[in-house]
Amino acid sequence: MRYTRIETQEASYVYATESEDVALAKFADTVGYSSYADLAQTLGETVDEAKADLVIRIVTAREALAGIIDEALESDAKADGATERFELASDWADRCWQGKTGDDARCFAREHNLNLGEVYDCVRDALCERDLDDINAPFAERADEAA
Repeated sequence: MRYTRIETQEASYVYATESEDVALAKFADTVGYSSYADLAQTLGETVDEAKADLVIRIVTAREALAGIIDEALESDAKADGATERFELASDWADRCWQGKTGDDARCFAREHNLNLGEVYDCVRDALCERDLDDINAPFAERADEAA
């Protein structure tokens, strides 16, 4: 799935559409206006002038969820509470989904009215790509320190 990201100076919004017009209508609704034209008029601008203040991009689900995914990919499994090495990267991904990563992704999906199944698949697939030795490195380092 692809999304439209609309960035303002204050915040970033993601909508499950590849249509700029539909995304702008959803953005206007999000910020309390009946249409994007109504929002622009309130600003004393034309639609084109108001759009010039925005950064509008079509993004993949991975790009939309990058902050959440990258935080998990950079995490230390042991520091996050894991007590044993993981057999598979998918085991680690599933554990992440049950913790902060999943909480953050579910919140993101709710806030942006995204399909949770698609968000889950995207996050899990990205996390499963992490190298298993990298995931388990904190366990090996601590074993070396104890020796």
